[in-house]
Amino acid sequence: MKENNKKLAGEWFKKAEDDEKAVENLLKEKGPFSVICFLSQQMAEKYLKGRLVFNGRKFRKTHDLGVILELCKKIDKNFSKLEDDCDFLTRYYIATRYPGEFLEGISEKEADKAFKKAKELKEFILNKLKF
Repeated sequence: MKENNKKLAGEWFKKAEDDEKAVENLLKEKGPFSVICFLSQQMAEKYLKGRLVFNGRKFRKTHDLGVILELCKKIDKNFSKLEDDCDFLTRYYIATRYPGEFLEGISEKEADKAFKKAKELKEFILNKLKF
């Protein structure tokens, strides 16, 4: 593994940590829950992309966690364990950001669930990499 790949992966993970800190603050403030869900999706996306970068893999610009996960599964088939979490989180990228696409009535419980899934994905990836 090239040292530059590890450095760049660390930069992706740092950005994901920033999202995580923001979510923690928003949860303390009780919302907005749509933003918590969006940032949870972003956190997961950055960890997945960091995993790809760590292995020197290139990827096209996308926010679909399923597409990114497929690339990770080519590195390690155990990433298939993350399919349900990625399916759940992907919907928050667009639907929470734009008028007319907004998922109505996102609850605190749903926001907590999104954040929990993002944290589980984080732990899975960091444990795999011993980062």
